[in-house]
Amino acid sequence: MGIPASERLRSSKDWPGGWRTKKILPWNRIGIGIGIGIDSGEALNGFIGNAERLEFTVVGDAANYASRYCTSAAPGEILISQSVHSRVWKLVDSESRQGIPTKNGFLEGYVVKKLR
Repeated sequence: MGIPASERLRSSKDWPGGWRTKKILPWNRIGIGIGIGIDSGEALNGFIGNAERLEFTVVGDAANYASRYCTSAAPGEILISQSVHSRVWKLVDSESRQGIPTKNGFLEGYVVKKLR
């Protein structure tokens, strides 16, 4: 991973004050600029290809929307869909985000700010 094992954080208990008082993403602390997009729903996953080239892939609306959320998430953000938000809204503090682009218009999502 590029970080010595002695300096890696093992769990949320390793953070001073735990997750509840810190930003949800530890990547901000070590400088990795990634965003995460999450959707829920049915999807098909498996290996596609032939004997010369075989790749694992996920196909379905949920996978496509998760990709859109991921693309729209800024570094250090978790961007979730309305369907995910309806399941976790009691567990997280979040903020609505409008205008997530798709091929057929725009989606609404939620930026997860922290765990409650």
